[in-house]
Amino acid sequence: MVSRKSKVQSPKSAGRALLTLDFGLWTLESLAVFPLLFSLLALAGCGVQGEPLPPLLNLPQPAEISAVQRGDKALIDWALPALTTEGQAVRADKLGPVEVYRAIIPGLRREVGRGEFESAAQRIAELPVRESHYAAELKPEGPPHTAAFAIRLLNDRGHNAGFSNVVAIAVVPPPAAPAWLRATATEEAILLEWPPAPGAASYHVYRSEQTPRPEQGAQAPPPLLLLGNADKAGYADPNFEFGQEYRYLVRAVATRDGFSGESADSPPAVVRPQDVFPPGVPSGLVGLVTEPTAPGQPLAVELSWEPSSAHDLAGYNVFRSDAGAPPRRLNPGLLLAPAFRDAAVQPGVSYSYSVSAVDQKGNQSARCEPVRVRP
Repeated sequence: MVSRKSKVQSPKSAGRALLTLDFGLWTLESLAVFPLLFSLLALAGCGVQGEPLPPLLNLPQPAEISAVQRGDKALIDWALPALTTEGQAVRADKLGPVEVYRAIIPGLRREVGRGEFESAAQRIAELPVRESHYAAELKPEGPPHTAAFAIRLLNDRGHNAGFSNVVAIAVVPPPAAPAWLRATATEEAILLEWPPAPGAASYHVYRSEQTPRPEQGAQAPPPLLLLGNADKAGYADPNFEFGQEYRYLVRAVATRDGFSGESADSPPAVVRPQDVFPPGVPSGLVGLVTEPTAPGQPLAVELSWEPSSAHDLAGYNVFRSDAGAPPRRLNPGLLLAPAFRDAAVQPGVSYSYSVSAVDQKGNQSARCEPVRVRP
């Protein structure tokens, strides 16, 4: 039987207004501690972790590829994706090789469906990690056919996220490439010449700027751009700048049932045009004698001519020949206007005048036809 006793608190414990009840070895005060202990234990249980997350697959997203026929090869290009299928950045140490697949489809086609491709595709190459270009062999001979291509990007465990897009090339027997190419700079255009290529229906002309522009960066490779088409051998490129270096090449083009294919590249032609071309010879030179209007004023010869149309004109020079002597320049500096006044003349003496034009590079034209003036 549990005994119950009440105690009156001593003065030392006057600050405690609690009545202590004894329950054997435990007091009511000690029992009050249990709820706090239970609460602490319950809170400690809140740190238990849930189910572990599965590891990342590290599968690169399927690439986007492009392909063109160049001679008897298909040139395939792609860019490595930046993200995995889980939206994570692609890690170089988690990449595997690149597989290239090809399917041969009868007939000439512009597109090949994914299902048709996958049912006929065969792996033709396995490329090193981070490769982004491949030249596949074509067989233009034989019945008309289409070569379709796709790639798969593997991770380091040999897994992939599927094929890239499928590109189709209607294979056309290519013409021969032009045997040589010559580039000649003129004032108005860079003239390209090459011999006719057997089997060519037309030609594609390409150009790259060998001197990088500031916006391209010093290390940027010069892009090769299609400049234009030519129905026959020969092309004039009027869009150039003096001092800039250009690289040209030409590809012959053959056609088959509405499809076309390019030859391999011609030998390149590199040219850096320099402005060594003077302005046109001035025309319309006229000389008039002006009589003195007041005592003591000398005679003078007033010269004028048609303005030059040169876009880089710097000015003019005026020459005079006296009594069969060699012409000498009269103006100390270039004349900016098409007019000149010669006051150093003598009555009764015949003078021969001529004019030349000078551009901003210092190229000087020939002198115009002289005019003879006798004050």
